Amino acid sequence: MPIETRSPESQNQLLASLAEETLKRLRPYLQKVRLEHGHTLYRVDDQVEFAYFPLRGCMVSLLATSEDGDTAEVGVTGYEGVVAIHSVLGSGIDNTFRLPGAVTGRSLEGEGRSIAAGVPERF
Repeated sequence: MPIETRSPESQNQLLASLAEETLKRLRPYLQKVRLEHGHTLYRVDDQVEFAYFPLRGCMVSLLATSEDGDTAEVGVTGYEGVVAIHSVLGSGIDNTFRLPGAVTGRSLEGEGRSIAAGVPERF
């Protein structure tokens, strides 16, 4: 198995675009986790406390369910972004979608309030 030499933050485009000073403040609040295919991060109406920054090779689906129970994939987040950003923004909104892992892989996970405290007002 090859040894990974890149920092985890460099494997997520959103984190990689942040200033080093901002990343330095965020690092203590982020931990590397493994997301398994089909494992649901959040279900409808769950309180969302953690944000996930998928790393290269990892993707998370955003599934909507109709009143009739039909499910449709309405979005996918990969290494370019963040899942559950409303945990960081402090919107107080519960989850309205089901978020299962689409592709097994690694992600950085962080508690929304802690991340928000580490990010300057303007970054």
